[in-house]
Amino acid sequence: MIAILKWTLGSTLLLLAAMVGIVGGMAAFLGLAFVLTDPVALGIGAVVAGGLVTGGLAHLLGRWFARNHRRCLTVSLGSLTALLLTVAGVVFLFRSPGFDEPNPVDRSWVRFESLTTGSRLACRVFSARTAVPRGAVIFVHGGPGANAVTNDPIAAALSPLADAGFDVCLYDQIGCGLSARLANPEDYTAARQVVDLEILRQRLGWERPVLIGESWGAQLIARYAAKYPQEISAAVLVSPGPLRLADWANRERGSARDRITDDQERAFNDVLDARFVAAMLLLRVNPQAAFRFLPEAEAERYGAALLTALSPGAVCNPDVLSAHSEPFLNLCVAQMIRLSLKNELSDHLDGLVAAQFPVLVLRGDCDYANEGIAADYVDAFPDAKLVAVAGAGHFLLLEKPESFLTEVRRFLAHQE
Repeated sequence: MIAILKWTLGSTLLLLAAMVGIVGGMAAFLGLAFVLTDPVALGIGAVVAGGLVTGGLAHLLGRWFARNHRRCLTVSLGSLTALLLTVAGVVFLFRSPGFDEPNPVDRSWVRFESLTTGSRLACRVFSARTAVPRGAVIFVHGGPGANAVTNDPIAAALSPLADAGFDVCLYDQIGCGLSARLANPEDYTAARQVVDLEILRQRLGWERPVLIGESWGAQLIARYAAKYPQEISAAVLVSPGPLRLADWANRERGSARDRITDDQERAFNDVLDARFVAAMLLLRVNPQAAFRFLPEAEAERYGAALLTALSPGAVCNPDVLSAHSEPFLNLCVAQMIRLSLKNELSDHLDGLVAAQFPVLVLRGDCDYANEGIAADYVDAFPDAKLVAVAGAGHFLLLEKPESFLTEVRRFLAHQE
């Protein structure tokens, strides 16, 4: 009986040793990323570390209940753990999920601007269609990591402003849509996006344009306004994201997941596989390693899948999504910019008190985002007002383009 109990307890401890080795291998995968960027090297390091941890524990346990077979036990159990980690890595981490390839895009009509920051941005310009131009509008898209140039609903919502006498520019931020990608992922920052916007304005030759931003685009405009307040004539902020992330760290911000069905929630969770989770963890440890492990092209397909799953929670009426362009979201860019926002100085937006231009904040009445977020913008800008749009969610331009145009035209008419 004692022998049986000893064997049972020993077997249980060896199983735990194997589990500890597997966890150790996973920890080694992330730990080695502090000094390595090659994903294959990270994988090999994880396998070796897991095998050594399990083998070492097996060697120690063998002294107690398998003294005559310690060497065999150490080698066999360590090798088995290494094999399990290798199989798991191949199946779950290093195998792409097989997303459909995006449809090819005709770039012949796209205007590209090369900036002094090194960014090459894709633009779509609608020239004013009146005898006397009234000014210019630059649209700043959301995300971070989304697009505008090939987003037909956005173009349909903004292009009528050309009939009202405005030159209109839609552009894809660096790393997004048809714009170029950066070699160093750590260069994807909110501060870089602010400078890109200013240099793009200079390249277009537009003095004091109206800036219109949606979601993250509103956050970017606020940061631009804090640095270049004299370069804006007016701003329209649609469904804005949190002005300062720190202000909402312990408050309920709201999420599109709050408004989706159980089936849609399952579809969303299906996208969050081990490869995706590993890439997001690597981004926090070593962005270079993360971008080599999950190339941007693949991150964009993950982003499109997540956006498809979450979009029903971002609108009042999901039926409007059938008219949506092919979804685009570069998750690597999104995560890098969000990290840069968390690291920005708390007083970064104090310059908004000098923003002496009118601001219109538009928020849909069923936007998932906490209504206090939009109110923060009204409090931050000296001359701002908030207008609620009935029957619209977070994707206000998609869902209520007529209401958007009505409010923007009324707002701009008052500035003349």
